[in-house]
Amino acid sequence: MARDERDDLDLEGACSLLKSKRLDDRKKAVAALRQMGGTQAVVALLDCFEDSFWPVRERASNALVGLAAQSSQHLLKQSQRQDLSQDRAYWLLKTMAVIGPSMTKGILKIASTDQDDIRGYAFRIIGLHQIREGVQLLARGLGDKEWKNRKQASEALISFGTPVYGSLQKLLMESIRNPEKIDFSYWCARTLGKLWPEGIVEAYTPYSRDKDWLLRLNSIVAIGAGGHPKGIPVLAASLFDAVPQIRDHAQRFLRHHGAAAANHLSALYSKANGQQRILLSVSMGSILGAAGVEAGKRMFASREQAVRMDGLTVLGETRHPDAVMPLMSAFRDPCWQVRDHASAMIARIGSSSYDQLSRGLATKYSDIRYWTVITLGRLGGRREIETLAQHSQKDDPVIQSAIISALEEMYGPEAHEIAVRMLDGSTWSIRSRACGYLVSKGPQVIPKLMTVFDGGTENATYWAMKVFIGLGDKAVEALEEILNSPKSELRSQAYLSLGMIASRNSMKAIIEAFRKGDETLCYFIIKALASADSEDMVRYLVEIMPSCDSSINRWISLLLQRVGKSGLEMLLQGLGKASTSEIAYWYLKALKNTDEPSVLAAVLPFLDDRNPQVRLETLEVISEIADSSCTSRLIRLLDDPNQEIRRAVIPVIASTGDPESIAPILKFLVSSDEETATRILDHFGRSFSAPFLESLVSIMEKTSEEEPLVIPAGTLLAAMCSDEEILENVESRVVGSSSILAGNLVRILREGDFEISFQKWKALFEANTDDSVRQQLAFPIAAFLFCADTGGREAATRYLTDTLTVMVPYLIGVCEITSDPMMKLTLTQFIESLGERAINSLEQVIADEKRNSKLASQLLEAIRVACH
Repeated sequence: MARDERDDLDLEGACSLLKSKRLDDRKKAVAALRQMGGTQAVVALLDCFEDSFWPVRERASNALVGLAAQSSQHLLKQSQRQDLSQDRAYWLLKTMAVIGPSMTKGILKIASTDQDDIRGYAFRIIGLHQIREGVQLLARGLGDKEWKNRKQASEALISFGTPVYGSLQKLLMESIRNPEKIDFSYWCARTLGKLWPEGIVEAYTPYSRDKDWLLRLNSIVAIGAGGHPKGIPVLAASLFDAVPQIRDHAQRFLRHHGAAAANHLSALYSKANGQQRILLSVSMGSILGAAGVEAGKRMFASREQAVRMDGLTVLGETRHPDAVMPLMSAFRDPCWQVRDHASAMIARIGSSSYDQLSRGLATKYSDIRYWTVITLGRLGGRREIETLAQHSQKDDPVIQSAIISALEEMYGPEAHEIAVRMLDGSTWSIRSRACGYLVSKGPQVIPKLMTVFDGGTENATYWAMKVFIGLGDKAVEALEEILNSPKSELRSQAYLSLGMIASRNSMKAIIEAFRKGDETLCYFIIKALASADSEDMVRYLVEIMPSCDSSINRWISLLLQRVGKSGLEMLLQGLGKASTSEIAYWYLKALKNTDEPSVLAAVLPFLDDRNPQVRLETLEVISEIADSSCTSRLIRLLDDPNQEIRRAVIPVIASTGDPESIAPILKFLVSSDEETATRILDHFGRSFSAPFLESLVSIMEKTSEEEPLVIPAGTLLAAMCSDEEILENVESRVVGSSSILAGNLVRILREGDFEISFQKWKALFEANTDDSVRQQLAFPIAAFLFCADTGGREAATRYLTDTLTVMVPYLIGVCEITSDPMMKLTLTQFIESLGERAINSLEQVIADEKRNSKLASQLLEAIRVACH
């Protein structure tokens, strides 16, 4: 701008021009104000510090410096304001710093502001211009809440040199043991170290071994910040400190010393123990960088496992891509800990290892493929996850197993998608582990799981349902959606999952299906939940039964018939609290198939319930567990007005095996209709019991007043003789028993449909001397004369011929008693065929006045006629 153009502007015109939108106009106004000078011009220039363009603000600052004599007081006055904007405060500092020491008070005032950025710049100004009055303010700035301000304060103090050393050391000693001033003491120590690098090592080495960890930390910070080579041994010794912060700082400061520190650590490694070696190897790798690759390879060549592990640590901590292949070679190490550590170290190197690592998937060595996958999972980047997703479809159990292990190190929907694919893995173990992983991730996996039901395999859908069960209530909404599937197997799995979840929400869908009453659907649900034995499900169903109507309880009771022991306890509790017979009926219905003896005592009182359906259902429950303790209650039901109950109690009584029940059953048998009698004989015929047998035998020996029971007792015993053991017992009792009992037993054996050999009948005949018993035994012996068995016929013929004198009277008795014309004809022909040998025996029969046998006379006459 030409001088004459500036002279044309007066104060008012210059101030008006400052409001122009054109940058050149505002520059022209600033120049004019500088030329004018005066109080009003200074005030206008100060307002230029708020201009939106930096060149205008800079020109205003320069103008104020040029007008220092006039602007100084105004600058100091501005610095006292509490509402300074960031831009105004910045340019005030810049302007006052150029003007010189007279502005120190204003600079210090602004440096005390609450604005973080302004404080940091003020610290820098104090250092640049060596404003000694600001040293104390800088010292306080070492504890500033902003890290960058602490750094500016430290660098400013360092610029003052050793004169500030003493005051800083005093401040450090006052604050070093105070945990609340840890940031302040850290920056104090850091600043001291840079002020006197060599001297600080000697001064603070004793503190590095102090018991107070804060004192140790700050001594390491001071020595490390100084960066003097003499501090390397102190820093190296601190690598073994118990406090992680101290170890981290020591390692970071050693990194600045490069090869010198690495050489010192190498010398220490040979003398260190196991844990110390690990810490040293971490630091060596971090310090050496690319040069550490060869060092790590040499260490890994050792035969000692611990040294090999440390070599891998050195390689990993270098963070260099050249370390990847040596680390991958460790995937074939015989020790799994070494292989795992090598994988972790490749992950430390980061995504730069991907290209080399991915080639391991194509190798023929299964262990390299396995640990390559694990490492890709640990890296967890997008490329790595996409690679794992591609290989999850390959039929390689090694890779699939590794992917499942790798998933535990991965996050996000991509990992969930891979796990969902693994539900169709090649082995049960892989599918099970994928299921466990998905359950652990919670409901966020449900959207990916739902994709399985659009064409997924049977294996995948089965394990997806397992995941839903593991997710519990959070999966109910998704399962209800699957219930609308046209595929019955999917609906079945969904109902099963809802039952296994067994929350109130999950059971609502099942109860709603029961309420609809669709028989096919309800039976379908019962079948689907056949394997469900969830205590929560049972508890919920038992709780809601009293509030449900019979149409729903019908299906609930069927469902509960499959519960385990814990479920039985819940059912019994519900039964005990049943307020009506109808509710009790449904609880009993649910207990129907139990074989647990403990149920007996709880349900017996319901045999006396007024509702016949309850009594009948109680009999169903105890049919398999009844014992002698309930005989008296059961016998009372033989007089129940309900015929169905009278019939239903019979098999239950039979199952108790209680001999006390025999007499009441026989009385009931005498008065029963044919169908009931058949039921009694059928059930007791199948119920072998030695006490039963004794009771029956005892009744068959009773006196005449109880003779009405002898016939039903024999009938019942005959029904029981279908059991071979009882048959043998009856046969043995024929010999030596009273004539009444023996006769009854023989009648049972004779009239029953039993396969008894001729030799047994012959032996029984010869063992008994009682005529009435022998007469009974003669029937089956005589029957062998016309049986289909040739051997039996020949044996009977020989025996009867040889024992003619003894047997003819009994054979005559058989002919006189039997109603079978074939037997009568066969026996008379046999006697006639004996001819003269039968005459004496027939004459003896005729001579017996008690018998008065006309048949014997007819046979004798016929034989005599035939002989002449």
